[in-house]
Amino acid sequence: MSIGATLVYDYRTLKAGYTEDETVELKRQGSSDIMKIRVPFHHATTSSYSFFTLQPFFNLFITRRFFVRAGIGLSFNIGSSLLHEKELTQTEATLPDGELVHLTIDRDKYPTAISDTKAIIQDTEFPKMNGVQIAGNLSTGVEIKAGKKMTITPLIQFGIPVTDLSSSGTNFRLRSTLLLLEVRYLID
Repeated sequence: MSIGATLVYDYRTLKAGYTEDETVELKRQGSSDIMKIRVPFHHATTSSYSFFTLQPFFNLFITRRFFVRAGIGLSFNIGSSLLHEKELTQTEATLPDGELVHLTIDRDKYPTAISDTKAIIQDTEFPKMNGVQIAGNLSTGVEIKAGKKMTITPLIQFGIPVTDLSSSGTNFRLRSTLLLLEVRYLID
């Protein structure tokens, strides 16, 4: 058995999207009549998180070189971002009277529109991020000697969080699977 610790810079990105039909009000030029039609919009979010993680651990050697590792990850939040975009997926519609109309994003409603079909809804830090994350880490790997003083260790690590990433919502936790490569050099 051996003990140790690692310091890791951890950058994660989470992407999600959904399509939603929304009721849009149309008004003919020169008329006060308002028509309502259903139009599909695609919503896409990209969330990014940066951490420095301190991982104290212990290794239990199954054979001379193969080991399993258990430890705790203490991650400190150093940055985050959240980008939410809304895109009009249909640019033409047929009104109930048969008229064909061209659809664009309403720039009065969405002043952050970046084109006729796409608007940025939110571009901020991720809301209510917790400053410290705690996770249990389980790993397995093999030590490979690369000379008298150097050891290279490929390993796979599974992270199981025990704290929420954000206090916005409930049970918002990111499990992780990492492929790692450790290089150790013995200093005399």
